[in-house]
Amino acid sequence: MIVQKLAMRKYALALIPLIGILAFWQIYKLYLGYEDLALFYMLQHRAEALAELAKQPNFNIYRHHFWLIPWQFKLFDYNPLPYYIVSVLTYIASGFMLYWFTRKLASPKSALVAAAVFMSGYFGLETIWWSAFNGHQTYLVIILLLASTGFLIEYAQKGKLPNYLVSLVLFALTVFLFQFRAFLLFFPPLITLGVFRRPVKKAIYEALPFIAIFALAIVKVAGSGVSNISHSSTLPILDGIKAVVGNIGASVVPLSIFLKEELAIPIYIVVGLAGIGLLAKQAKRSQAWAWVLGYLILTSAATAGSVFLGGSPILVYENSVRFITPIFLGIAIAIGLSYDHFGKQKYTASIICGFIVLNVI
Repeated sequence: MIVQKLAMRKYALALIPLIGILAFWQIYKLYLGYEDLALFYMLQHRAEALAELAKQPNFNIYRHHFWLIPWQFKLFDYNPLPYYIVSVLTYIASGFMLYWFTRKLASPKSALVAAAVFMSGYFGLETIWWSAFNGHQTYLVIILLLASTGFLIEYAQKGKLPNYLVSLVLFALTVFLFQFRAFLLFFPPLITLGVFRRPVKKAIYEALPFIAIFALAIVKVAGSGVSNISHSSTLPILDGIKAVVGNIGASVVPLSIFLKEELAIPIYIVVGLAGIGLLAKQAKRSQAWAWVLGYLILTSAATAGSVFLGGSPILVYENSVRFITPIFLGIAIAIGLSYDHFGKQKYTASIICGFIVLNVI
C-alpha cells in the first residue's frame, strides 16, 4: 500500500536519484584508479614506445572502450570528483530509463520498485572506482539497450513501424560505439520479438536486421584480436552452467551479507535455481515474466561466454561488475514485477525495502 501510494504521487520519481545518492555519497573521498592514471599519462605523453603499445592486438579491445575519456580529460584533468559525478549521474539516468522501460511491462508501482532496487547500487560499485574503463560507459550501454528494447516492445505490441526503426537505429548505434559490451545487446531484441511478436515467422524476419548488425560488429572486433584464451581451449560446460545459474543467484544476495567463498557458491547456485524455477512458473501466465526469464538466462550465458573468450576462467560471482550489472538489471525488473503479483501480501514491501537497505549499506 505504501509503494502504491508513493507511485501515484508527483514526486515519486525523486526516489530514484535519492537512492543513488545514498548509495554513492562518499565519492568525494575517492581518487582515480590505476588504469585511469595510466590512460591519462598516455594522453599527455605521446612517446613512441606508448604509441607502439597502442598498436598491439590486445590493446584493441580497449581502443573503442574509452573513447569518451579524452573529452573528459580536457575538461577535468586530474581532478577525480567530476569523473565520478559524471558516472553517478549516468547511473541515475539509467534508473529513470529502467522506470520508463518497466512501465511497458507492468504498473507504475512495479516500475518504481524495479528502478529503486537497481539504484540501490549493489553491483554499481565499479561505476565509482574504475571510471575510465567500466564506469559511465556500462550505464550508457544500459540506457541505450533499454531504449532500443522499449521501442521494440512498443512495435511488437502495436505494430507501428517507426518504433521498429528507432529500435534498430539505437541498437546499431550502441553496438558500434560500445563494441566491448556488444555481447549484452544480442539477445534482448531476439527475446522481445520472440515473446511479444506474432506470428513467429514474422518475428524471425524482423530479427534478421538485428542479427546482421551484430554480426558485422563481432566480425570487426574479432579481426582486431581481442580474444586472449590462454587458460583453456575447451569450453568448460559444467563451469559455464554453474556460472549462468550462480551469477543469477549472486545478484539476489546483497554484498553486505558476507559469505565465505566455499559457502557462497553453493548458496548462489541454489538461489539461482530457485529464482529460475519461480520465473518459469510465472512465465507460463505472463509475457512480461517470460521476457525477464529469457533475458536473465541468456544475458548470464552471454556474460560467461564473453569472460571465457576474453581469456579468464568462468566463475560463479564474476567480480567484474561490468558483467554482473546487466544480470542485476534483470533481477531488478523481476523484483518490480513481483510487487504486482505479491504486493498485497503483508510483508512484501518490508522485504523489498530491506533488500534495498542491505544493498545501499
